[in-house]
Amino acid sequence: NSLNPITNVRTYGSDVKRVMRCTLRYMQTVQACGVAACAKHFPGDGVDGRDQHLHPTYNTLGAKEWYETYGAVYRNLIEGGLLSVMAGHIAAPHVEMEMDPRKTPDQCLPASLNPTLLQGVLRDRLGFNGLIATDATIMGGYCMAMPRREALPASVMAGCDMLVFSTDFEEDFSFLMEALADGRLTQERLDEAVRR
Repeated sequence: NSLNPITNVRTYGSDVKRVMRCTLRYMQTVQACGVAACAKHFPGDGVDGRDQHLHPTYNTLGAKEWYETYGAVYRNLIEGGLLSVMAGHIAAPHVEMEMDPRKTPDQCLPASLNPTLLQGVLRDRLGFNGLIATDATIMGGYCMAMPRREALPASVMAGCDMLVFSTDFEEDFSFLMEALADGRLTQERLDEAVRR
């Protein structure tokens, strides 16, 4: 979408084969230099004309089309040895509902808070076993989905291994400790995130 305020000047284009070729070469070069490449913004920015810095956005492609385009690009990178993925504050309702037909579009959360997209699609279907980071948790696309006190542990439980940016480190840490104490965040999932 040429009107997308994020990707209109930050992409390799719309040709899937070209994007796959360029992103793979870029990833290989960066990782050969000892830096963990990060593919962002999963499940794929650029379909919506809105800005996830301000509110959640949507990748509205049908599941089949998504797997043939964005999904193919992510799979290509994963098979090439990608070390990290950034989960965007972007929902992909058709992809999620294809995995979980009980869901309705209004129940589909952004990927940064979405276990179906992170664990079901990214980890299980695409085979990614590296580190998943949120996009910046100070963005409107994240903060509008649910209160921060709930969102931070929800992101970790959804499959994010690293939280990007903090508004107040001690407060954010306390939100995670509260969630660990009351069971919204499990020690097992926290340990898994730390290991990654």
